[in-house]
Amino acid sequence: MPCSDSGRYTLGGPPDVELRIARDQQRVVDEVTALPQADRLVALVLAGGYGRAEGGFRYAGSTAVPYNDYDYFVVVRDCGARDLRRLRRALHGIGERLGGEFGLEVDFAVLAAERLARLPACLMYSELKWQHRVLAGDPRALESIASPPVDELPLAEFSRMMLNRGALLLMNGQQLAGGAAVRTRSCERFLRYFSKGLLAAGDARLAAAGRYHPSVDERGRRLRSLEWSGSGRERFMELYDFAVRIKLGGEPARVLQPGEPQRLHRLAVHEWLEAYRVLETARLGCAPDTWQTYASAGVAKGQGAGRWWSPLHHLALAMAAAVARVRLPDPGRALLHPRERLMSALPLLLESGVPAQNRLAAEALGVPIDAAWPTLADCFLQDWRRYC
Repeated sequence: MPCSDSGRYTLGGPPDVELRIARDQQRVVDEVTALPQADRLVALVLAGGYGRAEGGFRYAGSTAVPYNDYDYFVVVRDCGARDLRRLRRALHGIGERLGGEFGLEVDFAVLAAERLARLPACLMYSELKWQHRVLAGDPRALESIASPPVDELPLAEFSRMMLNRGALLLMNGQQLAGGAAVRTRSCERFLRYFSKGLLAAGDARLAAAGRYHPSVDERGRRLRSLEWSGSGRERFMELYDFAVRIKLGGEPARVLQPGEPQRLHRLAVHEWLEAYRVLETARLGCAPDTWQTYASAGVAKGQGAGRWWSPLHHLALAMAAAVARVRLPDPGRALLHPRERLMSALPLLLESGVPAQNRLAAEALGVPIDAAWPTLADCFLQDWRRYC
């Protein structure tokens, strides 16, 4: 159900920001359709919040301006490998140039129309198919995506989502380790990552209960009626609402006071870990005793393909990652998808970083067991960027 006819880009934005965003989209259309590969274009699709009519905005003085990034999928047909490389380079150049002009990140991904029916079942493609805005080309271009509705996705897909958002919290932890979030005048990135971690915690709880929904607005309503085990609902919802305001641009830019980033980070990590425990309990059918137990290679994280060649492929990836690290993961881990190793290590790295947990994280990542937390965090993020 694409939202091409909704006429809006934001959630409650004033007419001037809607007009500004519409003008930006026409600029993107003009640039993309002027490319040499435009004769292969099937559709230019606006995804993300603005494609779902849930984009954010903020005020710069008295003027409302867009707040979130612009994310696009360019669907093409009959493009060979060389043409695809040229197209991606050209789109990257457009994104860099227009991003500077708009004051926002402009990101493009290319999809081959012939492969839409063979795309993997994942949260990104399910949400993209559910709602988007076609700016140019065939309005039905994405109907052949085979990824199922979000309520039919396996819970392991949401575990992967939590891995990606937890990695952002780990980046915030790195900042705090050096005091950077306190020293810098603008803490916008820190707050964005904080927001993404909190929102993911809400998503994980909904997914575990079988109530996830692609709409941010609807997820907030469902969270308020969700059955909650234990205490902490009011604190979580207060933090969640704060995170939504950050996502939509409703929190004015400000300098965080000394000690405030550390407090916010502790709260975000706590809620992420609690929600991840709820999600993995639902996926595994039993609660992990501790994160040390969960880190075991024997606890499957549900990642990776099931083809016969997968273990050999994963071993090759592990060997490539170990070139600069002295050692491979143990054989039981080396045959697993790299995301399984990352999922083993992340709760340990976020929770405390005490020596015993550092050793377990090091074993999962395949680094020397005496590595300190900063080294482990660096290695984790290197692999995360490579495989996720």
